[in-house]
Amino acid sequence: RLLAPFASADVGLSGLYGVKRVRRDGRYAGRTIVHSLADGPTVHVPWEEVAVVDGVCLCLRRAMLEAVGGIDESYGFFHGYDRDLSFAVRETGRRCVVVHAPFRHT
Repeated sequence: RLLAPFASADVGLSGLYGVKRVRRDGRYAGRTIVHSLADGPTVHVPWEEVAVVDGVCLCLRRAMLEAVGGIDESYGFFHGYDRDLSFAVRETGRRCVVVHAPFRHT
């Protein structure tokens, strides 16, 4: 299911969790979180466009990863790199999407 959105040439990044809006300080706007968590997914269509795909699980083509200069490893272990990557993908004119694929995050 993560690959299905790439049938559309304007999709550059897909994942299982994301957010439609990001605050000026970079934090997620809570009520705009989109996910496919098995206990209560908010995505009920094949995929939904978001501003940022969370790094919990994401997918993109190698060509896109190379086009945006890869993942900035200076962010370290947790968070930040996914926002940076999503913004870079969107700057190429491609969309970021969250797919309907129920999962469990433990």
